[in-house]
Amino acid sequence: MKPPISFKDNMLRFFTSGRIKDINNEVAMDEIVRLIIINLTYTIASILIIVMGVNNMRLSMTDSGLLLLITGFLIFINIFLFRTELPFVVGGLIVISLFGVFCVMQFFSQDELTKFNGLWIYSYPLMSIFTLGLPLGLLPPVFLFCVITVPAFFPKILYFDYNYDQDHMVLICAVYLFIMALTIVYEWGKQTKDKWLMQFAKDLKTAHQKAEQANLAKSNFLSKMSHEMRTPMNAIIGMSTIAQLTADKEKMEYCFTKINEASVHLLGVINDILDVSKIEAGKFELSYSYFNFKEMIDRVVSMINFRINEKNQRFEMLFDPRIPAIVKSDEHRFAQILTNLLSNANKFTPEGGSIILSVDILEINGPEYSIRVNVTDTGIGITPEQKERLFSSFEQADESIARKYGGTGLGLSISKSIIEAMGGKIWFESEAGKGSSFIFEVKLEINLDVVEFAEKDSAKKQEIDAADNEFNIFSGHTVLLAEDIEINREIITNILGPTGITLEYAENGMEAVKMFQASPSKYRLILMDIQMPEVDGLEASRRIRNSGLEEAVSIPIIAMTANVFQEDIEKCLAAGMNAHLGKPIEVDELMKKLKWYLLA
Repeated sequence: MKPPISFKDNMLRFFTSGRIKDINNEVAMDEIVRLIIINLTYTIASILIIVMGVNNMRLSMTDSGLLLLITGFLIFINIFLFRTELPFVVGGLIVISLFGVFCVMQFFSQDELTKFNGLWIYSYPLMSIFTLGLPLGLLPPVFLFCVITVPAFFPKILYFDYNYDQDHMVLICAVYLFIMALTIVYEWGKQTKDKWLMQFAKDLKTAHQKAEQANLAKSNFLSKMSHEMRTPMNAIIGMSTIAQLTADKEKMEYCFTKINEASVHLLGVINDILDVSKIEAGKFELSYSYFNFKEMIDRVVSMINFRINEKNQRFEMLFDPRIPAIVKSDEHRFAQILTNLLSNANKFTPEGGSIILSVDILEINGPEYSIRVNVTDTGIGITPEQKERLFSSFEQADESIARKYGGTGLGLSISKSIIEAMGGKIWFESEAGKGSSFIFEVKLEINLDVVEFAEKDSAKKQEIDAADNEFNIFSGHTVLLAEDIEINREIITNILGPTGITLEYAENGMEAVKMFQASPSKYRLILMDIQMPEVDGLEASRRIRNSGLEEAVSIPIIAMTANVFQEDIEKCLAAGMNAHLGKPIEVDELMKKLKWYLLA
């Protein structure tokens, strides 16, 4: 049994002459609107015209009455044709044929029915149903409208004897105006819709192409990252196996050196991937603080120097002495930019080439210093084809170069994002085979009061850091290590073993709180992991600080965690910790922190 047809579907079938069964059909909306307008217009027009024709016949106005009835007949023929399955073209031919028949009748019956000479005026609008929607469908009605109205209302300009009074002419004009208004509104709506749909389709296609390109670039990127990560992992695993199988001390030391190099490279790849993911997610943030600018640059240069010496390259640094020692910026990110640029210069410059790092002041505006940093090399240079892709996140300038020199190709993209986040800009000048210059400009801030304090603080740090890492340097100091992973506890124990420090262990945050509360004066410092069972390091630090014990306020707590994003560091400080060390632990950084808090 078929389900009953809803009232909505019944109305839709009626107003569309049964051509559309229900609203769910995949039919263009302009077709539905067109059919509804046609049915309403012709139904109302047919009723009015037939009533007028019958009324004229009753008043013995035979000619005009017959004319109106014939017109009504044509309208009904139109409506009937709509309710058939005939195509619009066939229906149009039928109506045009009837139009021709009545025109012939008019020609042969002028003597008997004098007012039939205007039949074509009435019958032509009936054909507009088949021209509606065509690009030139509006021209014939406009032409006929002018032909009718000009001689009727302005006989001095153009005169035709239609044998109609002015009331009839007003009616004819009203019919034409109505038809043309509907046609204009329909045409405007249809063109607007078509234009919008075309633009939408174009935008959708463009977006789809961009999405495909982005997906392809990311797929290639993941493939490259897999290679970049597996290569050092292969070195680590391979050299570890070789070291285990050999008894030769020199060979073992060689293996450990290669393991260390591969580990550092792998950590760099991981950090680059994490930075890119933060940038892509829009969660990349800077952490501004006061630091010794020249010391930071010297530290970066010292890390790159051994690679420069390996390739017998000449390195020169030009530093503007007017730059204050202590400035405010993001020290870590600034160092990252310099490391990326100097590493690239070293990588793409052949043996015996030269690298120049220059740092200059561009402008001084009160406490704000605009500086320009320029890294120039005599390397392979950049071709015009490579320039467009140089700063892309998921692409490298050239696949062959990537295969020859290695690397993730993310350094410049990350550096550009950092510089722009600082409100600066970066660009390059290069010629293939003659070297490159990468230049960026940023603003640094100074505060004279902070500078004076920071300079004293920096001098104190230098004095402490200068202390040799001699045996038993921390003898007599007890440190609480809160760490749930046994291998991590073992690493810290072996690193700090020669320093004479005494370590006690807690395997979760709750145990660390209890041990501190039991002997608060025993511990000089706490090394706190973050991700631990029962109670994490953040909550453990808050509980220690809020324990009410006198020592709880002053004891240094250093986060020692793999959570290394800026928000992670800020969470640690907000929980009451004094400093943050990221895993994998850098021994030099660990020793500096311990010297600062235990020997100061």
